[in-house]
Amino acid sequence: MTNDLNDQLTYIIMAHLSLLSLLWLTLSFNSNKSNTPICNVRGTYTGTSKASKGIATGTMTYILKDNNFAVGRIEPNGADVTFGSYTATCSSIKLTVYYTENNSYYILKGKFSNNMKRIKGTFKNLTQGEEGSFVINKIE
Repeated sequence: MTNDLNDQLTYIIMAHLSLLSLLWLTLSFNSNKSNTPICNVRGTYTGTSKASKGIATGTMTYILKDNNFAVGRIEPNGADVTFGSYTATCSSIKLTVYYTENNSYYILKGKFSNNMKRIKGTFKNLTQGEEGSFVINKIE
């Protein structure tokens, strides 16, 4: 009988220690979350891009939508010709898109201005190797 009582007591103590450990891990995980602020970058941005080789410049418009979906246009009211996604912090953004006009994949990396109304950065065509820079301003 004593062994059964000792076994039950050991089981109860181990169960309580396991529950306390799980509770401690849960609280530790929740308290260690990043305090990075969430910034709303959604909206329409329009401006110009410039290839690094030559003097070719062009207009570009990106609409950053819900669920990190991005579409691009040549003109602000034109047809959607670029489709992809974006990730952003309060200071920077990265877009990964497909441009239907030349069947190319692009990565655009930019920094927000202090008031978050301008993005200035670089782009790279992953399909054809072209690189350049861009500046776009928020219009909505």
